[in-house]
Amino acid sequence: MSIASVLKSHAALLIRPIPNSISTGLEPIRFGGRPRLPKGTDWPTRTCRFRDREWTVQDHFVAEIDFARLPKAVEGHSMPLMPGRGILSIFLPLDGDRIYTGETEVAVHFWPGDPADLSERAPPKDLPNMRDTGFDHVHDDGTMDDGRSLVPLRAEVLPFLSARAVNPLAVNMAAAEGADVSPRKKAHESHEDAVARAFAQAQAERPFPPPPELAIPEHMEILQAQLSRIPKEFRDFNWMLEAHHLDWAFIFDWSRVFFAGCLTIALSEHRVFLKSGDMSNLMRRTMERRVRKMTAQRKQTKTRSFGQGRKPWFRFFDKPAPVDMNFDYQARRWLNLSRFATGYPSEDMLACFADTLIELKRHYDETDDEGYNLGPRIWRLDASIDGHDAHAGNTLVAAKDAFKTACKNAEKRHKSRFDMMSQADRWDSRVIHESGQSAAPGFSLGTMPLQMFGQGFEIQSAVSDHVGDILLLQLGDSCGLPVGFGPDGIVQLWITPEDLANARFDNLRMTFEMT
Repeated sequence: MSIASVLKSHAALLIRPIPNSISTGLEPIRFGGRPRLPKGTDWPTRTCRFRDREWTVQDHFVAEIDFARLPKAVEGHSMPLMPGRGILSIFLPLDGDRIYTGETEVAVHFWPGDPADLSERAPPKDLPNMRDTGFDHVHDDGTMDDGRSLVPLRAEVLPFLSARAVNPLAVNMAAAEGADVSPRKKAHESHEDAVARAFAQAQAERPFPPPPELAIPEHMEILQAQLSRIPKEFRDFNWMLEAHHLDWAFIFDWSRVFFAGCLTIALSEHRVFLKSGDMSNLMRRTMERRVRKMTAQRKQTKTRSFGQGRKPWFRFFDKPAPVDMNFDYQARRWLNLSRFATGYPSEDMLACFADTLIELKRHYDETDDEGYNLGPRIWRLDASIDGHDAHAGNTLVAAKDAFKTACKNAEKRHKSRFDMMSQADRWDSRVIHESGQSAAPGFSLGTMPLQMFGQGFEIQSAVSDHVGDILLLQLGDSCGLPVGFGPDGIVQLWITPEDLANARFDNLRMTFEMT
């Protein structure tokens, strides 16, 4: 494969879901809601075949494309030949695990006439409930019609030049085998840059309004600045965390669980030391007494609740502990400071909390002269047992587990206010927060955008298998939509150039790939 072919760009369209509050109704793509079908037309079906069996199935309406409103060129590059007008409705199997089983047929309906002749159609009564599944590709709050329809959202399209986007995991495997992968890496970076530029330009030209949320703190910029300082090791995979979650209750949850985690590490090493038997009777009784005390302290810590219990009439410390002190001592100080605090911490307090997390990561990254991790910096362990096996990695894991718990509790705490809004406002808020972003910060696959045309994101072999075909629709990082396939799954719909130019959609094919 030549460098020129790898780096070749194609005219494509990024799809950007927009909040309904700013929709004009003229956007070329609509997701969810009810499909528009001609009167007398049955709900579209598709035929499934297995050996000598053949049967028809009905799927859920996902998207509608209005070809008359799609741009036909970008930066001098022509889009594929397509119908000059017409409405294409796309239906996918969203109940159960059918979309993961390799089915390639797609149910569609194309209307070449006047859209005014179409009317919304309610889903069939026997269409399965998308929420009755163990799979998470449909958001619990993202359906209507008893789970048979997705919430309605409109989307604008952003012309851009797409480059070949290769799965970095495959690139790394190729590099390990000695292949020259630098062109692919450059192409991947070019793809990321093109996507980022298109979304940035769209946000500058048509910025989203503030989300219709409740009780957003006034000093949001301060919260956002401190959130950005928290090491990515804590923020990664805690995608529900937002700046306004960083209240005193969040710090209390983190410090409570982290302090209990420090005690667990110390208890584990004490019990190992007791089993060794190499100590005097006096030392054994002392160690057993420490174990009982730490066990009781851990139990008490786990049962503490934010704002509950007897409030102390006097407090010796009104500032966090310095970051160079032992981590269990820092955690306990944060626990005492936050337990009866209300609202949001000051900028200085938030900065100190971020400093604590930064110090945890720094201490883990530092090694001794022989390249080993440093000790855990837990006073209740380091002051009692010399030569124990605990290390800084144990402490960081405990801190990350505590952060995950705090994030979950914050999401639930703020969700109760979030749920007071109407479903339309809730989804406007989600779209404003999520549209145009990758599913997870620092995710290894990069950005797999919602897209029409251009070069599809390559995970396995679908892109190579459809070299001569056109990517009609790609559902990757479906941020802002009620349907998505996780951070490592992608749905792509393929059509031949001849079929697209002549508005023949009967042979549309679907591929689904995961890492």
